[in-house]
Amino acid sequence: MDFMESMNTILSKNDAFLLEKALVNAGQVVRFDDLKKATNDQLTDVQLKKIVQRLVERGWLVRIKNGLYVVISDITSLASNDVSLLRISQALNENSYISLTSALQYYGLVDQLLKEVTAITNNRTRRYQFQGFIFRFSKVRDDFYFGYSQKRVEGKLVNIAELEKVILDFIYLKKDVYSLNMLWEKLTEYSDEFDFDKLQVLALRCNLTLRRITGFLLDKLGKDSKRLYASVKGKNGYSRLTSNSKDFNAKWRLYYDHRIIE
Repeated sequence: MDFMESMNTILSKNDAFLLEKALVNAGQVVRFDDLKKATNDQLTDVQLKKIVQRLVERGWLVRIKNGLYVVISDITSLASNDVSLLRISQALNENSYISLTSALQYYGLVDQLLKEVTAITNNRTRRYQFQGFIFRFSKVRDDFYFGYSQKRVEGKLVNIAELEKVILDFIYLKKDVYSLNMLWEKLTEYSDEFDFDKLQVLALRCNLTLRRITGFLLDKLGKDSKRLYASVKGKNGYSRLTSNSKDFNAKWRLYYDHRIIE
């Protein structure tokens, strides 16, 4: 039995056709405008809102936030956990890209179930909650909003950080021992997965502190850091890996924490 036939036992033919067309055109995560296009703009907003409300009440649409819904293709489950959380994140904020632990999971470097999806945006910082999951968007400066590409997730394009940019995002946003220790573990455990030449190129676009930290990490990994060192050599002052770092590396003029990196 196909999608439309199975729904006809509960929904009207018009409602079933609306949802099926929205699924085909937009996928399982749809906006109000996607539903309106599925009607060929033959309904007014007021008319369509009444239909949407009815579909929400019957469980065929699950509201993520106002104007954004998940289409449920199996009413017997009344669940939306078969929809990629990465796609939901992208729909919540189109001007964002998946990064940090969520990106590490996408690349297969983290295998535990995550209850939080983390993304980077150059808009304002926001936090959403949907069916027990948290979607967090961390704001960065425009000049740091780079290093991602579009990947296909369930047939739809999602912005995901390049693996090397994930490293820089951790350094930029996560200053706690736990996060940086986890990053260091991934760098050492999955060293072959990273393109460290590419990391240098990306880091050269960043501020002095990030260049110092990245160069220091490359040295500790036994990787080439010459281009980064040339960009920081002779610079005054010093930088810190974390706010409480006390161990000093003279080459990079960097205070680091031996609990993270020996």
